[in-house]
Amino acid sequence: MALWQYTFIIVPEVDSHELSSVVEKEADGTQVINDHKLWEEKRVATRDFDSLQKILPTGKSWRENLHVYGELDSNCIQVTSENDLVDYMSARIDFRTEYENILAKIISFAEEKRLLILDERLHILPNNADKIKEVIEESPQVEKWGRLS
Repeated sequence: MALWQYTFIIVPEVDSHELSSVVEKEADGTQVINDHKLWEEKRVATRDFDSLQKILPTGKSWRENLHVYGELDSNCIQVTSENDLVDYMSARIDFRTEYENILAKIISFAEEKRLLILDERLHILPNNADKIKEVIEESPQVEKWGRLS
């Protein structure tokens, strides 16, 4: 991930209890999500996500089970799979770009596919572009980028 990107984790729609059951704390106190468990339970075929090409063009991948849409160092969506079933999904927003249209399409996709968008602190975000844009703009990355540029 580049300094100019904000990463969202995207998971199947679950209740907050089920989501908290897959969040773990590292020794340093950092929270990580074991989201492949959620995907495993939902059994979503990667072909069900082919419409991601309408949001961002298919990008270059270095692994067979990694599907990249967009550019890795800009706006991109990554989907990993095992046995043609999704087991991880994320979206990276390049806040140096006019990303609002891409963000709106990601939100629509999430609503259509009954997915949750999580911020980098693993909080569930509302399907509201203005609220999500606020999260991006208040991120440490934007602050650091502002100091460097």
